[in-house]
Amino acid sequence: MVTSRRCGLQMLSAATCGPQRAPRPATSDNTAAATDQDAANTVEPRPDTPPDAQHHGILGLVGNPWNRTNQPTNRAHRHTIPDEGDMDSIGDEFLSRQCVLVIAPHADDETYGCAGTIARIKDLGGQVYVSLISVGSLDHNASNADGSAMRRVTSATRLREFSEVMKLLKVDDWEVIYTDDSVHLALDTIPRKELVRLIERDARLSIANVEPTLMLIPAFSYNQDHEALFRACITATRPGVPSQRHLVPYVLAYDNTSLFWSLEREKFHANFYVDITRYLPTKLEALRLHASQMRAPEFHGSPESLELASRLRGREISVD
Repeated sequence: MVTSRRCGLQMLSAATCGPQRAPRPATSDNTAAATDQDAANTVEPRPDTPPDAQHHGILGLVGNPWNRTNQPTNRAHRHTIPDEGDMDSIGDEFLSRQCVLVIAPHADDETYGCAGTIARIKDLGGQVYVSLISVGSLDHNASNADGSAMRRVTSATRLREFSEVMKLLKVDDWEVIYTDDSVHLALDTIPRKELVRLIERDARLSIANVEPTLMLIPAFSYNQDHEALFRACITATRPGVPSQRHLVPYVLAYDNTSLFWSLEREKFHANFYVDITRYLPTKLEALRLHASQMRAPEFHGSPESLELASRLRGREISVD
């Protein structure tokens, strides 16, 4: 177990890789997806900088007006993998060298799961790409003077909010995969091989095109979209022959404030922590930018509850 501060993550795999090949050029009609949480080999942190906490996200659909560019930004240098023996702790040196692919089922999952980690990695000079899998218009529970009610939140509103979060976090690129209302909250109806194909190679921000050194994916959840993406990401990052396709060295599943509502055998148990003390205000600001999703403080997904949950993760490893 690697421990540091503030955020809890679940390590799914850590592989040691040889030299990485140059990225394949992406085409404008590729698609992809991403989300938030992590586990990885580490290096010793510099003595003046505490370790960081990590989360992850999802890739999106090319060909709609919310795509940022036609292809991932070419990296000026290849990200190297730390030596196999450097696994005692995680710090700035390790994070600064990462090329991260976040898979997010829905807008705001990247924020709950790993906005603090994204902010820290970008501040250190690392690269972060976010794939948002699904955005759609949806009726939400609400309240008014007469009691409970429903209110419509459009996909345009969710995309606008997500765009502002991406600007705040200064990610290198992002895209959205599905914008069809019939697909939103119905990713479990899409064949897994289709989701795997997008994540693995066909999306613009796919594993094949981005060649991430670290991937942040949604943890297993009662939410059908999260479960479908978790399983698809596990398949897409399966072991293989390095000369035939890119193997992601580190795969991490990120936390969510809703994961307490699970069967006991499916509960999320963090075994990897990254210190986001300096970036917790950014994480909370990012959540507030998802204004259409905000609820009263007592709601488990409110900014107030997210701050409490983040601080609780710190206390799990005796950090304030």
